[in-house]
Amino acid sequence: GLILMNIGALIQLNHLRRWRNRILVFSASEIGFTFLFVLLATCSVNLLILHQTIGELSIASTSLRFGLFLGIIAVATAPAATLMVIRECEADGPVTEIVLTLVGFNNLISVLGFTLLAHFTIHPESNTGILLLRMFGPVLLGGILGFVLSFWAQRLELTSEHKVLLIGGVAALIVLCRALSIDFLLASLIFGLVFANSTPTWHRLNTSLRQVDYLLYIAFFVIAGANLHLETLTHIG
Repeated sequence: GLILMNIGALIQLNHLRRWRNRILVFSASEIGFTFLFVLLATCSVNLLILHQTIGELSIASTSLRFGLFLGIIAVATAPAATLMVIRECEADGPVTEIVLTLVGFNNLISVLGFTLLAHFTIHPESNTGILLLRMFGPVLLGGILGFVLSFWAQRLELTSEHKVLLIGGVAALIVLCRALSIDFLLASLIFGLVFANSTPTWHRLNTSLRQVDYLLYIAFFVIAGANLHLETLTHIG
C-alpha cells in the first residue's frame, strides 16, 4: 500500500501540464511496445514448442491468453526497486521526474488492464456491473480518502503526526478495500495521486515518511527473495 501510494504521488499534475503531449507519447510508446513484444514472443514460443507438447489445450489457451497476461504484467515497472535506486543515488532532475511519472502510468495501466483481461478471459460470465465496481470502486474510494486527508494534513506540523496520518491512511484504505472486496493496489495508487496533488504540504509529508519507510521496503525485498524458490526452476523447464 505504501509503495503504490508513493507511485501515485509521483504523477504530479504540474509536471503533466509542463510536458503536455510529450509524456503521453513516451508512455504510450513504452507501454505499447512492451505489451506487443512480450505478447508476440510468448505466442511464438508457445506455438512453436508448448503447443506440440500440450496437445489437449487449444491455441488460445497455450498462446494468446497466456501472452496477453504476460504482456500486461510486463508493462508494470517495479516501483520499489526504482524508488530505492533513485533515493540511493540521490538522483534529481527532469529525466528522473519523467522516469518516475512513467512508472506511475505503467502501474496504473497494468492494474486496469489486468482487471479487464481477468474479467473477459477468466470470468466472462460476470456482468458489467462487477467489472465497473472492480475498476471504478478503488478509484472512487482512494480518491475520496486522499482528498479528505489532504485537508487534514494541512493542520499538522509535527513529523510524527505526518507519519501517523500517512501510514494510518494507507492502513484504513486497505481495511476498507478488504471489507468491500475491491482491489487495494489501484485504490492505493489513486489515493497517493489525489493526496499529493491536493495538498501543498506533500513534500513535507513525504520527507517525514522517508524516515521510517526504509525498514518496510527492506522487509518487502526480503519477503520477495524468500518467495523465489530456485529448485522450482528445474521443474518448470
